[in-house]
Amino acid sequence: MIKESELKPEVFEELLHKFLQTTAAKIRTETRVVPSHTRDLKELEEHLLEINQFYYQSFHQSFFPQYSRELKQSLAELLRIRTQEDVIKKDLMALIRRYARLFNQHKTQIRHVAELRDETHLQLRDLESRNIKTKHQITIMLEQLQYRLGAYHREISTLCEMGQDETFLQQLAKYPGHLAAVTAINNLEAGELKHTDQLQQLLVQLKFNASLLEKLLQEDLYSPGCARTLAQIETNNVSLLKPGTHQVLDQFWRNYYMPYVSISLAIITPSAESKKAETGLKLLRELVAWVQGLIIIIEKCVYYLMKNVNAVGHGLYYMKSGEIDLTIASRERIEDIQKTIGDPLTQMQEAKKSDARYFFEAGANAFGSCVKQLNDLRAHIQQGGSPLGLKEKIYSLYLEGSLAATKFEALELEVTGTLALSQSYSTLAGYIDAYLQGLGEVNSDLERILAPRNISRFFKDLTIRVERVPLQQDQLFPSAYAYLLKRPDIQQQASEKTDKTILHEEGDLFIIGIDELQEYEVPYIIVSTRSNL
Repeated sequence: MIKESELKPEVFEELLHKFLQTTAAKIRTETRVVPSHTRDLKELEEHLLEINQFYYQSFHQSFFPQYSRELKQSLAELLRIRTQEDVIKKDLMALIRRYARLFNQHKTQIRHVAELRDETHLQLRDLESRNIKTKHQITIMLEQLQYRLGAYHREISTLCEMGQDETFLQQLAKYPGHLAAVTAINNLEAGELKHTDQLQQLLVQLKFNASLLEKLLQEDLYSPGCARTLAQIETNNVSLLKPGTHQVLDQFWRNYYMPYVSISLAIITPSAESKKAETGLKLLRELVAWVQGLIIIIEKCVYYLMKNVNAVGHGLYYMKSGEIDLTIASRERIEDIQKTIGDPLTQMQEAKKSDARYFFEAGANAFGSCVKQLNDLRAHIQQGGSPLGLKEKIYSLYLEGSLAATKFEALELEVTGTLALSQSYSTLAGYIDAYLQGLGEVNSDLERILAPRNISRFFKDLTIRVERVPLQQDQLFPSAYAYLLKRPDIQQQASEKTDKTILHEEGDLFIIGIDELQEYEVPYIIVSTRSNL
């Protein structure tokens, strides 16, 4: 039997050649036994007949049965090989389709994992945005507390200045009644500019009256001009009272200033009977000093009112208590607390990074130190027998600092969870990136396996064709393969998009051919159609 490896045309040619050589040798042997002198035609014919019989008998009895047997065996072997080749082709086709299906599965997985990665990174960006927002929340909370400390520092600084203002204190000590002006100014509504205008008008009127009174000192009280000047002063006093004047200023002018000046002028004005000029001049000098002292008090109050609207009234109590030293000490401690907040606040405002941990550490130190210092200051003020108002102010600041620290702690609890979530998302993003890289490497290997050139290296006697047609969502289905749209595994869905737009795909289209065989590997696809619209 001819082996499968020897199944070639040359084998049959060699078999036939050996048979012909054997037959020719036998014919030559038989031919030699015929005498050369024999000329009998009948004997020659009989001899040729024997040779022919020998030839045909040898062919039919020896060669043909053997040749037929070998040929049948060879053809059977060829049929078996052909059957195996068909099986191999089908198995190879199924294997290629399986790899193509695996490629599509990986492509779909890569897309889903990439979407998950993008979503994870978006979540990380949102958490990063929260960290940035947290930075602003912490800095704003510190800024607000610093503003409150600054406002109180300005107020207490104004108090300290008032407590050390000798001119102001001397006038109040000389004319205690002028506290009526201080009280009136302190009772004005804060922030209304028209009251400032009215105070300026009041000062103008007072200075004008003071000038007129000083002029009287240079004149004869019995002269007609003096009487005219006194009448002008009375007229000026009444002219200040007009609609729109603030109630507290109106009451101050009517109840304090006008009665005192009117009584004084009545006493000073000499009569023809009294002739007490010296007494009148003395009273006039005292009235001028009284008005000038009131002018100084009001000017000082307006000055301090402009510096800090709350300082004027509080300052009176502080100065009356005689504890200005305690107020100065409180100002110095407030400056220390401001520095405790100001330094980390500046560092946070100038920080380039947005690490929430950094801001919380800095914020925790700032709020903790601020509350502790305010509490120490509050205890110090209470032990020192604080003046009216200072204790309440410090306690109010302490409460505000404690409230800000409590809000900060609540914010810290919230962001601690955010930081933990951010860390989890970061870990997940690392896993996803590694998994996505692995899927990409596998898909690259599948692409190399499905390359026709690589497949043909292992099956050189087969003509293998593998064509991959990339499909992408929102793009048109390739027109060259429009005939595949009739396949039942390609769904069509009514849509307002352009006809034959790919609405959904789970891989690429593969056309696989091996010799005369051809198959398609079609992924799950949804294609738009406008026929139902």
